[in-house]
Amino acid sequence: MVEILLESGAHLDSRNKQGLMPIHLAVQAGHLEVVQAKNYNLATLTGDNQQTVLHLAADNGNLEAVKWLIHPGCINLNLRDRRGRTAEDLARQEHYKEIARHLWSLAKTQQLKLLEAAGSGKVRQVERLIRQGVEVDCKDHRNNRHGRRPIHEAALKGHLDVIKNLLLAGAQREAEDNKGNTAMHFAALGGQVAVMTLLKVNNCVVSPVNNGGETPLHFAAAGNHPDTLKWLLLQGVDKDCKNFSGNTAEDLASRNGFLVAAEVVHNYGREQVPVQVLV
Repeated sequence: MVEILLESGAHLDSRNKQGLMPIHLAVQAGHLEVVQAKNYNLATLTGDNQQTVLHLAADNGNLEAVKWLIHPGCINLNLRDRRGRTAEDLARQEHYKEIARHLWSLAKTQQLKLLEAAGSGKVRQVERLIRQGVEVDCKDHRNNRHGRRPIHEAALKGHLDVIKNLLLAGAQREAEDNKGNTAMHFAALGGQVAVMTLLKVNNCVVSPVNNGGETPLHFAAAGNHPDTLKWLLLQGVDKDCKNFSGNTAEDLASRNGFLVAAEVVHNYGREQVPVQVLV
């Protein structure tokens, strides 16, 4: 039938009065073979409800179509219709539990890929996952990850280009993990002065306090990063700030045997500490 219509001059991008294209009607009717037959733009929206074919497949309980549509990886799973609903939302609304579980599982898998790509500095993969609509502020709910976000992973390892892409995609520059740590904390822990400079340029607070009363100065001391300590001190942070256990950054460095780091904090203000400040 599709071939006959095309030979008769029908167009794949033609729409009816409701703004629906042939692919939308095929998905609604459960004719997956029609969807597979031609090179459709799978990301095309409907006219009235701003729904993708994935919305329609989920809303009509067509699991086979849902699986086929998401396989190429070119549909944004988080795209919302005019009423703010994702395909997963529609599946849950209509009690299509298997479809909802499938979409939820895929979304979580993509989020883990983004977290790992951000921490590994894989810029192209990060860009691709962002284009696919993966939540840029997603949390890592695995054990011992404490809700870290992609920007935290990138900050810890010093991946500037990843951070820039995340910020351009709308990532919250001061998003916290479950312990109240921000990207500035993780950059300090990793000794990433260039990242901290980038965050400061983007109006991030230089000395945020986490749930334990710890600042990036504490993290830099615990990570044994003298140059990072110097940079933070030159920004005017309080070197005598104590965490909720009563420890200063100098205390943490001394306790761990990081004598140079402890000396940097101890001597600051008594003599000028030479350091190149990145701008």
